[in-house]
Amino acid sequence: LFGFNPFERETQQETHDAIVECELYFPVGYTVSIEAKMFVLALLRRDPAKRLAAEQALAHPWIINETAADAAPLLNNEKKPVKNVLSEFNA
Repeated sequence: LFGFNPFERETQQETHDAIVECELYFPVGYTVSIEAKMFVLALLRRDPAKRLAAEQALAHPWIINETAADAAPLLNNEKKPVKNVLSEFNA
């Protein structure tokens, strides 16, 4: 969402520990919807049984409400190859 590692800490060991414990953070000063943050959190749960499955992820409100609507004009453009269209898409 931000282009930053949500687990990054001061040292490599601290970063490793944050990944193992699934302790992530969202940087301050960036505007991102609550739905987007909730989607990421649902995918990065430590307990695999509590993570979203692929079908659940595709049905998440952020995917349905945000990306599907934004991607439609790009994917329906018959004048450009899909490779070019996808390179222009910025979720």
